[in-house]
Amino acid sequence: MLSPTTATAYSAYVIYYGTQDDSHPLPLLDKTPPVLCEFNDELVLTDEGWRFSRRHGQALFRLA
Repeated sequence: MLSPTTATAYSAYVIYYGTQDDSHPLPLLDKTPPVLCEFNDELVLTDEGWRFSRRHGQALFRLA
């Protein structure tokens, strides 16, 4: 927390690719490699709770 009403946050996430069809409730995982990404956020406390004031996301690796 930067102050009582501002904060920063970091999160990492992975994107997987898949193909959905009607034969199964879960998608079939593609052979495409997953992509590792991140978010760097700035938050502000409002009357409704914490809200994003700035969000920057990016992939951390490129596909060959």
